[in-house]
Amino acid sequence: MANPNRTSGTGSVSDTAGSTEQAGKINVVKDTIKVGAGEVFDGHGATFTADKSMGNGDQGENQKPMFELAEGATLKNVNLGENEVDGIHVKAKNAQEVTIDNVHAQNVGEDLITVKGEGGAAVTNLNIKNSSAKGADDKVVQLNANTHLKVDNFKADDFGTMVRTNGGKQFDDMSIELNGIEANHGKFALVKSDSDDLKLATGNIAMTDVKHAYDKTQASTQHTEL
Repeated sequence: MANPNRTSGTGSVSDTAGSTEQAGKINVVKDTIKVGAGEVFDGHGATFTADKSMGNGDQGENQKPMFELAEGATLKNVNLGENEVDGIHVKAKNAQEVTIDNVHAQNVGEDLITVKGEGGAAVTNLNIKNSSAKGADDKVVQLNANTHLKVDNFKADDFGTMVRTNGGKQFDDMSIELNGIEANHGKFALVKSDSDDLKLATGNIAMTDVKHAYDKTQASTQHTEL
Protein backbone atom coordinates (compact mmCIF):
# COMPACT_ATOMS: atom_id res chain seq x y z
CA MET A 1 0.00 0.00 0.00
CA ALA A 2 1.35 3.44 -0.90
CA ASN A 3 2.34 5.64 2.00
CA PRO A 4 0.23 8.84 1.86
CA ASN A 5 3.07 10.75 3.55
CA ARG A 6 5.58 9.88 0.82
CA THR A 7 5.85 11.63 -2.54
CA SER A 8 8.39 11.97 -5.30
CA GLY A 9 10.71 14.92 -4.89
CA THR A 10 9.04 17.90 -6.54
CA GLY A 11 8.42 21.46 -5.44
CA SER A 12 9.89 23.48 -2.61
CA VAL A 13 10.84 21.40 0.39
CA SER A 14 10.71 24.44 2.68
CA ASP A 15 6.97 24.86 2.11
CA THR A 16 5.35 23.90 5.43
CA ALA A 17 1.78 24.67 4.40
CA GLY A 18 -0.43 22.05 5.99
CA SER A 19 2.43 21.09 8.27
CA THR A 20 0.15 20.70 11.31
CA GLU A 21 -2.90 19.01 9.82
CA GLN A 22 -2.03 15.78 11.69
CA ALA A 23 -0.82 17.46 14.89
CA GLY A 24 -1.70 15.31 17.90
CA LYS A 25 -1.73 12.09 15.90
CA ILE A 26 0.72 9.48 17.25
CA ASN A 27 2.12 6.82 14.90
CA VAL A 28 3.85 3.81 16.49
CA VAL A 29 6.67 2.69 14.20
CA LYS A 30 7.61 -1.01 14.16
CA ASP A 31 10.33 -0.89 11.51
CA THR A 32 12.59 1.75 9.98
CA ILE A 33 10.81 4.12 7.59
CA LYS A 34 13.04 4.38 4.51
CA VAL A 35 12.78 7.53 2.40
CA GLY A 36 14.23 6.70 -0.99
CA ALA A 37 16.32 8.74 -3.39
CA GLY A 38 14.55 11.97 -4.31
CA GLU A 39 11.49 11.16 -2.20
CA VAL A 40 9.74 13.50 0.25
CA PHE A 41 8.26 12.19 3.50
CA ASP A 42 5.85 14.76 4.96
CA GLY A 43 4.60 13.92 8.44
CA HIS A 44 2.09 16.82 8.45
CA GLY A 45 2.90 17.52 12.10
CA ALA A 46 2.21 13.99 13.39
CA THR A 47 4.31 12.36 16.11
CA PHE A 48 6.27 9.19 15.39
CA THR A 49 7.45 6.99 18.26
CA ALA A 50 9.13 3.59 18.06
CA ASP A 51 7.75 0.27 19.22
CA LYS A 52 9.99 -1.37 21.83
CA SER A 53 10.86 -4.09 19.31
CA MET A 54 13.14 -1.50 17.65
CA GLY A 55 14.91 -0.58 20.90
CA ASN A 56 14.15 1.32 24.06
CA GLY A 57 15.57 4.74 23.17
CA ASP A 58 18.63 4.58 25.42
CA GLN A 59 22.26 4.85 24.24
CA GLY A 60 22.44 1.25 23.05
CA GLU A 61 24.40 0.84 19.80
CA ASN A 62 22.22 -1.86 18.24
CA GLN A 63 18.94 0.01 18.00
CA LYS A 64 17.28 0.62 14.67
CA PRO A 65 16.82 4.12 13.27
CA MET A 66 13.30 5.49 13.05
CA PHE A 67 14.01 6.99 9.61
CA GLU A 68 16.63 6.26 6.96
CA LEU A 69 17.20 8.88 4.25
CA ALA A 70 18.78 8.23 0.86
CA GLU A 71 20.41 10.78 -1.45
CA GLY A 72 18.09 13.64 -2.39
CA ALA A 73 15.53 12.62 0.25
CA THR A 74 13.54 15.09 2.34
CA LEU A 75 12.03 14.52 5.79
CA LYS A 76 9.74 17.31 6.95
CA ASN A 77 6.99 18.26 9.40
CA VAL A 78 7.71 15.39 11.78
CA ASN A 79 7.73 15.19 15.58
CA LEU A 80 9.73 12.39 17.16
CA GLY A 81 8.10 11.07 20.31
CA GLU A 82 9.20 9.52 23.57
CA ASN A 83 11.04 6.53 22.06
CA GLU A 84 13.26 7.75 19.23
CA VAL A 85 15.53 4.65 19.16
CA ASP A 86 18.53 5.59 16.94
CA GLY A 87 16.85 8.59 15.38
CA ILE A 88 17.54 9.44 11.73
CA HIS A 89 20.23 7.79 9.61
CA VAL A 90 21.46 9.38 6.38
CA LYS A 91 22.85 6.90 3.83
CA ALA A 92 23.56 8.69 0.56
CA LYS A 93 25.02 7.10 -2.58
CA ASN A 94 25.92 10.46 -4.12
CA ALA A 95 26.07 14.20 -3.39
CA GLN A 96 22.37 15.01 -3.92
CA GLU A 97 21.34 17.16 -0.94
CA VAL A 98 19.43 15.51 1.89
CA THR A 99 17.01 17.85 3.69
CA ILE A 100 15.57 17.68 7.21
CA ASP A 101 13.02 20.47 7.68
CA ASN A 102 10.71 21.23 10.61
CA VAL A 103 11.62 18.07 12.51
CA HIS A 104 11.40 18.22 16.31
CA ALA A 105 12.73 15.65 18.77
CA GLN A 106 11.50 15.68 22.36
CA ASN A 107 13.64 12.87 23.82
CA VAL A 108 16.76 12.04 21.82
CA GLY A 109 18.18 8.56 22.40
CA GLU A 110 21.73 7.69 21.24
CA ASP A 111 21.94 10.45 18.59
CA LEU A 112 19.27 12.35 16.69
CA ILE A 113 20.91 12.38 13.24
CA THR A 114 23.77 10.18 12.03
CA VAL A 115 25.49 10.46 8.64
CA LYS A 116 26.58 6.92 7.80
CA GLY A 117 29.43 5.96 5.49
CA GLU A 118 27.73 2.83 4.18
CA GLY A 119 25.83 4.71 1.48
CA GLY A 120 28.96 5.16 -0.60
CA ALA A 121 28.84 8.91 -1.33
CA ALA A 122 32.22 10.63 -1.57
CA VAL A 123 30.58 13.44 0.38
CA THR A 124 27.08 13.78 1.86
CA ASN A 125 25.34 17.15 1.57
CA LEU A 126 22.96 17.54 4.52
CA ASN A 127 20.73 20.55 5.17
CA ILE A 128 18.92 20.75 8.54
CA LYS A 129 16.57 23.68 9.15
CA ASN A 130 13.69 24.92 11.29
CA SER A 131 14.15 22.05 13.73
CA SER A 132 14.90 21.29 17.39
CA ALA A 133 16.12 18.61 19.78
CA LYS A 134 15.81 17.99 23.52
CA GLY A 135 17.52 15.56 25.85
CA ALA A 136 20.40 14.33 23.68
CA ASP A 137 22.61 12.88 26.41
CA ASP A 138 25.30 12.22 23.80
CA LYS A 139 25.12 13.94 20.39
CA VAL A 140 22.51 15.72 18.33
CA VAL A 141 24.32 15.23 15.00
CA GLN A 142 27.00 12.55 14.46
CA LEU A 143 29.08 12.66 11.24
CA ASN A 144 30.73 9.33 10.37
CA ALA A 145 31.63 10.19 6.76
CA ASN A 146 32.69 13.21 4.69
CA THR A 147 29.85 15.70 5.03
CA HIS A 148 28.96 19.24 4.02
CA LEU A 149 26.55 20.06 6.86
CA LYS A 150 24.38 23.17 6.97
CA VAL A 151 22.20 23.83 10.02
CA ASP A 152 19.91 26.86 10.00
CA ASN A 153 17.35 27.91 12.63
CA PHE A 154 17.87 25.12 15.13
CA LYS A 155 17.29 24.91 18.89
CA ALA A 156 19.08 22.38 21.10
CA ASP A 157 18.25 21.94 24.80
CA ASP A 158 19.93 19.68 27.36
CA PHE A 159 22.46 17.97 25.11
CA GLY A 160 25.95 16.52 25.25
CA THR A 161 27.50 17.72 21.98
CA MET A 162 25.52 19.33 19.20
CA VAL A 163 27.74 18.32 16.25
CA ARG A 164 30.44 15.63 16.49
CA THR A 165 32.65 14.12 13.81
CA ASN A 166 33.52 10.48 14.39
CA GLY A 167 35.99 10.34 17.27
CA GLY A 168 39.66 9.92 16.41
CA LYS A 169 39.07 9.84 12.64
CA GLN A 170 40.45 12.09 9.91
CA PHE A 171 38.21 13.32 7.09
CA ASP A 172 39.41 15.00 3.89
CA ASP A 173 36.20 16.86 3.03
CA MET A 174 34.31 17.92 6.16
CA SER A 175 32.54 21.25 6.56
CA ILE A 176 30.03 22.47 9.14
CA GLU A 177 27.96 25.64 8.80
CA LEU A 178 25.80 26.74 11.74
CA ASN A 179 23.51 29.76 11.49
CA GLY A 180 20.67 30.86 13.73
CA ILE A 181 21.42 28.42 16.55
CA GLU A 182 20.03 28.54 20.10
CA ALA A 183 21.89 26.10 22.34
CA ASN A 184 21.04 25.68 26.01
CA HIS A 185 22.70 23.46 28.64
CA GLY A 186 25.36 21.62 26.67
CA LYS A 187 27.43 19.29 28.85
CA PHE A 188 30.36 18.97 26.44
CA ALA A 189 30.52 21.13 23.32
CA LEU A 190 28.68 22.85 20.52
CA VAL A 191 31.12 21.36 17.99
CA LYS A 192 33.69 18.63 18.63
CA SER A 193 36.07 17.18 16.06
CA ASP A 194 39.40 15.33 16.02
CA SER A 195 39.78 15.83 12.26
CA ASP A 196 42.36 18.26 10.91
CA ASP A 197 41.42 21.06 8.50
CA LEU A 198 37.74 21.08 9.40
CA LYS A 199 35.93 23.97 7.73
CA LEU A 200 33.63 25.61 10.30
CA ALA A 201 31.41 28.64 9.65
CA THR A 202 29.15 30.12 12.33
CA GLY A 203 26.74 33.01 12.65
CA ASN A 204 23.92 34.15 14.94
CA ILE A 205 24.82 31.67 17.67
CA ALA A 206 23.20 32.08 21.12
CA MET A 207 24.54 29.80 23.84
CA THR A 208 23.54 29.42 27.49
CA ASP A 209 25.46 27.08 29.79
CA VAL A 210 27.39 25.31 27.02
CA LYS A 211 30.69 24.05 28.45
CA HIS A 212 32.75 24.38 25.25
CA ALA A 213 31.88 26.25 22.08
CA TYR A 214 34.56 25.51 19.46
CA ASP A 215 37.70 24.76 21.50
CA LYS A 216 37.12 21.01 21.18
CA THR A 217 38.21 21.19 17.54
CA GLN A 218 41.76 20.92 16.19
CA ALA A 219 44.09 23.93 15.90
CA SER A 220 44.01 23.53 12.10
CA THR A 221 40.25 24.12 11.98
CA GLN A 222 39.37 26.90 9.53
CA HIS A 223 36.75 28.86 11.49
CA THR A 224 34.99 31.78 9.80
CA GLU A 225 32.09 34.00 10.85
CA LEU A 226 29.05 34.23 8.59
